[in-house]
Amino acid sequence: MNISKQMLRIGVAIAVMAIGGRALADGVTPISLDGLDGVYNESFETPTNNAPYTDMGAAWDSSSEDDISSIVELEYTLAAGVEGVTYPLPAAAHSKVLKLNTEGGTLSANFDGDDASFATDPIYIDSVVNFVVSEDDPSFTGMDDLKIAVFANANSNLVVRHGMFDESFTGGFGITNSVTSYKIDPEKWYRLTITMKYEEVNFQDTSLFNIVINGNPSSGVLTHENAIGGGKWFASAVQEGAIAALTAISFQGTGYIDDLVATRNDPFDGGNQGFYNVYVVVNPNGSATVDNIAVESPVEVAANGNLTITFTADQWYRIAAVTVDSEPDIDAADKASYELELTNVSKDINVEATFAAATAAQVELPDGVPASWAAGFYDTEAAAKADANLADDYMLGLDPTNSYEIALSIGSIEVAGGNVTVTCLLTDNGAPLKTTINGFLTVYGKKDLADAEWSVINTTIVSGAKFVDGEYTVEAFEADDYNFFKAIISLKSPPSPF
Repeated sequence: MNISKQMLRIGVAIAVMAIGGRALADGVTPISLDGLDGVYNESFETPTNNAPYTDMGAAWDSSSEDDISSIVELEYTLAAGVEGVTYPLPAAAHSKVLKLNTEGGTLSANFDGDDASFATDPIYIDSVVNFVVSEDDPSFTGMDDLKIAVFANANSNLVVRHGMFDESFTGGFGITNSVTSYKIDPEKWYRLTITMKYEEVNFQDTSLFNIVINGNPSSGVLTHENAIGGGKWFASAVQEGAIAALTAISFQGTGYIDDLVATRNDPFDGGNQGFYNVYVVVNPNGSATVDNIAVESPVEVAANGNLTITFTADQWYRIAAVTVDSEPDIDAADKASYELELTNVSKDINVEATFAAATAAQVELPDGVPASWAAGFYDTEAAAKADANLADDYMLGLDPTNSYEIALSIGSIEVAGGNVTVTCLLTDNGAPLKTTINGFLTVYGKKDLADAEWSVINTTIVSGAKFVDGEYTVEAFEADDYNFFKAIISLKSPPSPF
């Protein structure tokens, strides 16, 4: 199929929305639709209130130096009185809109035609429009290459400006304004969706446009006897000397625009309607929030929009992994909290977070104190770390939330046949303490009190000594010329003297 040259501009005069293109002014950088994975959206939420249209970026320009179109804060109701109508960008805040006041010029969002061809696959323009009824039909000044435009006339009928072949399709062609039966209420906001495709009609390669109101391709489609075959597909107003590509979405006059989307995804095919779903799975022992609100999966994200998900491990846990479409985010592991940044979202995404019990090192507990043990007594990690006696209480097998006055002493030393038996006493505030220690009970010896160091008696090192009624008797050991003894409980095993 030969592709005749065709450029596309969409137009709201006095609320005209038009498709087509004009020569780009210096400094204008057109939008690459395919460079955005086939989805461009503009929610008008980023600029500040009353910001000029120039704040929309380098792709936007106007043919009039007097154009005072701006982004304004405005609350509105979409398709009032009509049930089931959704926004093109459901996830957007819908607190700001583009206020048109083009002062006789044409305001355009420009596209790179090389990256926005609909010669093979359709392109869809989705938007929310508040039409201003025009006393006179728009002049379309400076829009010689306009392909199709939609506006409301003095009688509140929607009018489509488009091309029209003669009945024989033998070459007779003209441009007409077809007045449809669809009535516009200037107090209401409408979802306006235009489908652009390119196909052969009666042996003529033709750009065709379908217009749907309020997202209903059945009852909301515009029809007219001037459309192809008297149906719902309108021919381009320009058939010669252009390419089958979107080069601009343009506006003339006054009115309001919101949720402007150009996409290759069919909004009426049960698929993407200007947004994508981020499916978030949060496994036990953690949580996920977006803007401090608990995540409810799926999270809707405007196409090419950004999303920040904050994953937080419960107390005494850490993030084991965060995966995005099964690929791990290596920066998330072992953290108590992590912000996952999803940018330029152009597809549905699956995110999963798993959590694991924290280690003592991760919690920054004293060396040797298990996090699992501390978690059994303290709800928060901070409370455990604030306990200055935590390590001693663990070592002695005690509840760290209580207070103690601990004393360890030798109750008796028995010597028989060169062997020594030592009985150790453990008390709390003078009373015998019944406990099984988590540390090591060790007897040290000296041959003379004047000796500089106490020596570990290797055979006396006992792990997990169980004090019954405050007593523990160390198994008999060789005196080895030691005359003086003491007992110590330590969290770690003392070094052997051998």
